[in-house]
Amino acid sequence: MRIFRLIGGVLLVVAVSACQSTGSYTIDVDGSAIESSKVAGLSGGTSYSGIPAGGSASHLSDLTATGYATIEDQPADSPALRRLMAIRVAKLDAYRILAAQVYGQYIDASTSIGDMVMADEHFEARVRGVIFGAKLERINPVGTSTYEVTLSLPTSSVRDLRRLYLSSVAISQR
Repeated sequence: MRIFRLIGGVLLVVAVSACQSTGSYTIDVDGSAIESSKVAGLSGGTSYSGIPAGGSASHLSDLTATGYATIEDQPADSPALRRLMAIRVAKLDAYRILAAQVYGQYIDASTSIGDMVMADEHFEARVRGVIFGAKLERINPVGTSTYEVTLSLPTSSVRDLRRLYLSSVAISQR
């Protein structure tokens, strides 16, 4: 019986060791690329695919974010002003998405149960951060009722923003 366990264990090790890495990389605080499989306990972060093996931060593309807003929902009297407001809202939405990519999102969730039945469930997501150095890539009308705004943020700015954020957290914890 022990011999079957030993053979099974050896086969499992051989099968697992034959698996190849997918080349998934994560950007660390300094902005350099780290292979996700080499970071203990790493389960998230800003991942980039298609990076050559042994790639560095200079090979990474910029972060991009696209925000959307509908024209009809804007509180203005003239159609032209509603379009301008929709562009501004879409731009702010894109900035929010960039901030979430750089700093992450704070998620707060609660569930109430009464008489063994779920009575209430509440989720709240917050993003807080400073974005500088973003570049407006494009403003596109989507159909006749929506605007799409795409922003990009260079990897060097991401590195600087994360470094500033972590230093402010360290100072506030003193």
